[in-house]
Amino acid sequence: REDFASRPTAKMILEAQGIPFPEGAIASFTPATAMLFVKNTNENLALVEAYVKTLSIGPKLSTFTSHVLQGPGPLLRRITAQAASKSDHRAELDELLAAVKAGTVQHLDTARIEAKSGTRATAEQVTQHQAITEVSVNDKGEPFFTQEMRRVGLLLELEPHVFSDGVTVELNIAPEFHTAPP
Repeated sequence: REDFASRPTAKMILEAQGIPFPEGAIASFTPATAMLFVKNTNENLALVEAYVKTLSIGPKLSTFTSHVLQGPGPLLRRITAQAASKSDHRAELDELLAAVKAGTVQHLDTARIEAKSGTRATAEQVTQHQAITEVSVNDKGEPFFTQEMRRVGLLLELEPHVFSDGVTVELNIAPEFHTAPP
């Protein structure tokens, strides 16, 4: 059994990194939630932040929300052109959501996925439908139908790769949406 009293505290670890703790300053870490709480001067908090950013603490977790919207072609092409040259698409999303409220754009589905860097994640919000895939005639001249089950709805597969800077994300994404049985 490990002696927890001999473990260094969060404050001890930060002080060992040269971060001062004047009177009244505190630091605590809760392993169960991976939460670090620090009360210190603004200058020293900046040092804590810089130190924490250098740590590689397990795989990075990314969260993605995908909205499936349907609207008039000219509006969607304009918004797509606006978004193409930017990395922050919040204004375009806000415009689309306002159009949903106004009734000019239809909100068909939403999916949220959390994935670790380098791990493929999939969201399926589908129903199964039987679809005819082939029609032929047998030896007696009777029609013969070949059928298979197909998924209808939202299928979203993605794989994020978080770079070592902890901010840059490369994303491979494969969305698929069917509104009706094939």
